[in-house]
Amino acid sequence: MRQRSPETWRQIRDSAVGLMAERGFDAVSVEDIVAAAGISRRTYFNYFAGKESVLFDPDPEDPLLWAELTAARPAGEPLWTALHQLIREYTTVTAERMIRQRLVLRASPELAVCSRNVCDRFWDATREWAAERERATARERAAERERAAERERAAERERAAERERAAERERAVEWERAVGWDAGLSELQLDLLINTARTVLNTVLPRWDVDTGIAGLHRLIDEGFTLLQSPEWTTS
Repeated sequence: MRQRSPETWRQIRDSAVGLMAERGFDAVSVEDIVAAAGISRRTYFNYFAGKESVLFDPDPEDPLLWAELTAARPAGEPLWTALHQLIREYTTVTAERMIRQRLVLRASPELAVCSRNVCDRFWDATREWAAERERATARERAAERERAAERERAAERERAAERERAAERERAVEWERAVGWDAGLSELQLDLLINTARTVLNTVLPRWDVDTGIAGLHRLIDEGFTLLQSPEWTTS
């Protein structure tokens, strides 16, 4: 099928609506419309299924307009507020078309059913947007709950690590007390402590598998320091 031109569609629509507003819907024929638009009947029926269609079919670019209007609504805006603003913005953009249609409807009220069918298309698009918006909101809420849970898990890990560090400090204090260093270090004791710590590092480095990363080295260092603080290494 040959691609239809939105400009031609509007040319036919504008000619038809102008005649209908002037004469009334029933007084205008398809022949009157094609003559006013300067087209053939074949071209007319390539664009419109009948006389009602030329009055009520949505503009070819209406779906794009609906998408633009819905996409422009701010994130987090209450749905009721968004719907209110969508109606205002859509009727503002299509004001001229709506006024001309209304003039024809006023003279031919039986066409109101066709008008409602066109409105249904707008609301179908709006319903689809609102449903996706709610699904996205639900996904974001679930993601935020997961982020909150992960933050809590991270906080608990940090609290556990702090408890372990506190226990480590307490063990160090107990060890210093056991070896008699709690009252202050002599030069000999200070050198022994520094050299012992240095020995821990020098001893674990050759045993460190670099594939385990720095965390693997830290585990070996922690093991070395913990071993030196065990009762077997203390004196009474």
